[in-house]
Amino acid sequence: MAIYFQNLTLEVDPTVYEPQEDSFLLAQHVNPRRKDSVLDMGTGSGIQALISAQKAFCVVAADVNPDAIKCARKNAAKNKIMNIEFRTTNLFQKIPEKFDLILFNAPYLPAEEYDKAGLAWSGGKEGTDVIEKFLNQTPAHLKRNGRIMLVASNHGNIKRIRAAAKANKLTARITAKKKLFMEELLLFSLRHATI
Repeated sequence: MAIYFQNLTLEVDPTVYEPQEDSFLLAQHVNPRRKDSVLDMGTGSGIQALISAQKAFCVVAADVNPDAIKCARKNAAKNKIMNIEFRTTNLFQKIPEKFDLILFNAPYLPAEEYDKAGLAWSGGKEGTDVIEKFLNQTPAHLKRNGRIMLVASNHGNIKRIRAAAKANKLTARITAKKKLFMEELLLFSLRHATI
């Protein structure tokens, strides 16, 4: 299935998360600087990595799903975007470096049982399991003046997200919202807390 967004054409395999409203909310706000190093965690089809790579110095696209990495790599080639490195990894397991900008359209929906495809959307019982693990690991991978853009939902436990950010010395604020029929998507902007 082909998806068209801005100047990109994306093909999405059935085992890969198809860009939807949450993807587009994040994509509309991604604006890396020319010198930035960017990490697109949970890249899926690669939409955020491709948008970032058109401006940023370098981009790493990471996903736990090997099918997503194959799909994102194909989309980069199809759109003639070359400054992306692809890694199959569970969060930061294979990512030692630090970044200026970290993007994550995280699995945020409350669900305890799911299949392989559910890796893209299930955030555990309260919708925050993956987000909390991510926030626990992120400070070590975020440059001093770096920033994080994270998608969540009002169906998840927002208090837990804020608490995880605070526990990891990150400031968190909601910078955009998108109201859907039965849900509100939230875009968090996070940074190292000033000392």
